[in-house]
Amino acid sequence: MNASQLDFDPRITDILPPDREVLVCAPATPVFEAAQRMRAAGVSSIVVTDENGPVGIWTEHDALALDLSSASVFDQPVATVMSSPVRSIAPTASLADATHQFRERHIRHLLVRDGDGAEGRLLGIISLTDVVLNQGIEHYLHFRTVGPLVGHECVEVGESDTLSAVSRRMREARVDAVLVSLDEGGHGILTERDLIGLIAGRHADEAVGRVCTRTLFTVPADASLFHVRSMMNERGVRHIGVERDGQVEGLVSFADLLSGIELAYVDELRSALEERDSALASSERNLQLAEKVIQTSLEGIMITDARGHIMRVNPAFTELTGYRPDEVIGKSPAVLQSGRHDKAFYDRMWATLAREGQWRGEIWNRRKNGEIYPELLTIKAITDEQGEISHYAALFSDITELKENERQIRHLAYYDPLTGLPNRRLFHDRLELAVAHAHRSGGATGGAVHRPRSLQDDQRHAGSRRR
Repeated sequence: MNASQLDFDPRITDILPPDREVLVCAPATPVFEAAQRMRAAGVSSIVVTDENGPVGIWTEHDALALDLSSASVFDQPVATVMSSPVRSIAPTASLADATHQFRERHIRHLLVRDGDGAEGRLLGIISLTDVVLNQGIEHYLHFRTVGPLVGHECVEVGESDTLSAVSRRMREARVDAVLVSLDEGGHGILTERDLIGLIAGRHADEAVGRVCTRTLFTVPADASLFHVRSMMNERGVRHIGVERDGQVEGLVSFADLLSGIELAYVDELRSALEERDSALASSERNLQLAEKVIQTSLEGIMITDARGHIMRVNPAFTELTGYRPDEVIGKSPAVLQSGRHDKAFYDRMWATLAREGQWRGEIWNRRKNGEIYPELLTIKAITDEQGEISHYAALFSDITELKENERQIRHLAYYDPLTGLPNRRLFHDRLELAVAHAHRSGGATGGAVHRPRSLQDDQRHAGSRRR
């Protein structure tokens, strides 16, 4: 999952149908009339309003609470059976906010209002179906199958069961549809929307087999959620049977589809967050280790920004240069220059850095007390994700002692340790230099040849120094 998939969350205004008016009625409207208006509009709810605004909502699910065995139920005022108070959501809220309210409050409709109380303008209404159709995460639907969504809450009734009895079972089981086992074999289906149609027609209580939808669309348990949602849209239904081994195992509704999407989304999100937390923990450990290495390093370390301003130094830097961090941070490394190197030296250094990304060599720098000392310096250019230089890291060590050791080794190689006089190796070295000089100056063809200073000359010179 990438970041854009995790962050995708449209606003309510993005999914609110612009051409769908909110169906409203007065509190005294008879139930059968409210049902007729819902059926004619093809919606699953009607908002009950008075002079102060919305006071309640009557939905297909609320219809399950009616006692369909009584003929007088159809003439009840809708205010006596509506759900109140009606829940609202702001148009600027996210789809995730709506989903949270649907699940936490066990509701399936929310009014969209741009304010509270009588002043709040009613902009529309969104349902659970709207949420499912606008989740915007089709990649989950393609790779998830419908089988795991079929639970044990599926209710199956007989063809001879009465409407009132079936309505009561639906209410008790908290389901919005039931399977109807047909006498000739197979299954039909009765949904909350079917009940609204029966209430609108003031239908008498009778056997459910006479009023149910006798055609049940089914899919195999291994069908993808994307296929199920597409089939629901194409056939204009909100419930589909799920078959396994040739038998109808249960029903899947839009609500189940939303649950499946959310479960997949939450699982993916949790996995992504766990990976992020693991990466952050690993990164933190690496940073702590790097911090310890920098702090305990015997080499001086200096980090600058891309413009060459010092951002950080380590304790070894202070020990080698004498400068405290607060004395150099924000300044240029030029404060360390000894003056022994010309501009051409530094131009070559920066050219190498730009070409190769690093430079290594010996350089003379100046301590805070003015002392000039040689150091072995390595500079590394650090780039960002775009390949642009963001920092420079410099590591250096004082090589004064190393230089002194080299001088002593050269002295021991060419002078006698006891007398301090030049030795045979120095004689041969000087002789080779003289011969090479003679060849370059034309000595082999009669040109002037300068006599090299002999070992005896060196000895006499050393003796005269002693006298």
